[in-house]
Amino acid sequence: MSIAVFDEIDALEASAYRAQTVHNRFDELMQWTLDGKLWRYPIDNEQDFTEEQHTGFHEHVFLDRFLDHSSKKPAPLNNFMELVCVGLAQNPYITTNQKNEHLTWFEGYFADKVKQIELAVQEEQLLAKDEAQALKKVSTK
Repeated sequence: MSIAVFDEIDALEASAYRAQTVHNRFDELMQWTLDGKLWRYPIDNEQDFTEEQHTGFHEHVFLDRFLDHSSKKPAPLNNFMELVCVGLAQNPYITTNQKNEHLTWFEGYFADKVKQIELAVQEEQLLAKDEAQALKKVSTK
């Protein structure tokens, strides 16, 4: 047991010595690697990405399972949420939990604005109908 203690003390002293003295560029690069500032060799793109290690590819790409298809939302809102899913599916830099949080935030944001969106859609439909009637009158003259 006392040997393990001395080994730990030696390792601590060695790391303290390495941290204080940088003789050349190679020592500096080794220290940066130990500090986690540089990639370890052989280089692995998923080196420190342990949080998503057991997450499947399909969970990153197919995000429409998080959308609420049962509720009656206006078409522009459904289209927007589908586009958010497409955008998040193409982002490899955030975790699936963060993607889910983004979708939840958007749904919460639009929850109280559904009525306003429905009114805007109805108004646009009325304007399109009026415009079509005006064009019809102009073309018949």
